[in-house]
Amino acid sequence: MHWCRTPSTRQVKSQCEALLVERVKAEPESWIQRIRDGLAYIHERAALQRLLIVQAVAFIFFTLVLPIEIVYAKESLGAGDTGYGVLLSAWGIGHAEVRALRQGGLEQPLDEAGLAAARVAAERLSADVRADRSVVDAFLTAAREGNFEALLSVLDPQVVLRADDAAVRLGGPRQLSGSAAVAKAFQGRAQAGRFILADGAPAILVAPGGRMILAMRVAIHDGRIAAIEAIADPARLTQLAFSLPD
Repeated sequence: MHWCRTPSTRQVKSQCEALLVERVKAEPESWIQRIRDGLAYIHERAALQRLLIVQAVAFIFFTLVLPIEIVYAKESLGAGDTGYGVLLSAWGIGHAEVRALRQGGLEQPLDEAGLAAARVAAERLSADVRADRSVVDAFLTAAREGNFEALLSVLDPQVVLRADDAAVRLGGPRQLSGSAAVAKAFQGRAQAGRFILADGAPAILVAPGGRMILAMRVAIHDGRIAAIEAIADPARLTQLAFSLPD
């Protein structure tokens, strides 16, 4: 190493550094070699291997959380789309609260904003269900009392009623159009009907003596019932996810 033999220490250091830099530039390390070196480094350290395995399992678990929540809310709880929305909002509120507790400083206003948004979303879902229930309950009350004018007040003028074959066999009409025709069909009836959620949407369940015979899916627009679908086919009824609102 004759190039380092010089009386000046500063010159020695300068020349050595220059040569090292030139060597690195001349022989760049490939990314494949870096990966091999990294794998060899991990292979020699059992603690790192265990840490990476735990991290991989955690990544897979959290990737599956969302579809698991959907199945749990819709199938196990029978909560439908609305119930899943409430569950997701509650998860978001909890996440925001944890972040608010663990973090501070400049990120605190962001956490509070996220928490407020999640709460507003949950309250809005709950408010929508309450509003739908009030419309359906008013319809059922008017039907039981035979109050024709009250029925007209909760029915959209262009309301449409449709029924499947099984519902028609129970004695109901296959299709009706207009608030007057639908109101007349329900006047003095629906004694066993009650509000329920079917796939997260407002519906009427008819189950005298606890035996379900009919479900009516209800579409509400601007505070009035715009469409009713009567379902009595057992195969279709079993496909609906029923849930009771809070």
